[in-house]
Amino acid sequence: MAAMMNFTYNLYRREDTKWGSVTEDSVTTGMLWNLVEGEADMIAAPFQFSFLRREFVDYLPSMGADKLAIFIRKEQDEVVNWDTFVNAFAIDLWVVLIVSAFIFATWMHFSMPNTSSGMYPKVKEIDLTSYTSPH
Repeated sequence: MAAMMNFTYNLYRREDTKWGSVTEDSVTTGMLWNLVEGEADMIAAPFQFSFLRREFVDYLPSMGADKLAIFIRKEQDEVVNWDTFVNAFAIDLWVVLIVSAFIFATWMHFSMPNTSSGMYPKVKEIDLTSYTSPH
């Protein structure tokens, strides 16, 4: 994969064999420390999601049923604006989505039966007050 995507990597195991955690006074340890201090750009390990770790790293989605996770160093100046989700698509796609929604709504409106009292035609009313049983 490295050759196909044109990147290099180095794998190494920490001498103290610690995975990494965050202490109560917000000090990182193990592989997590390597990532936060810039000695590693990414770590892959079976980490559980933790709100303490979340302050220091970004999680990528899980790759399967196991607990393997990949962490990427969190940039301090990263700002998530309200338009982050809007920027995921080009303006052309947004125009197509909005026009399609308008066309669909118009089609649905005009494809319904045309009645003055609602969506469906009226049912013939029967007066049962004068009905007498044949028996």
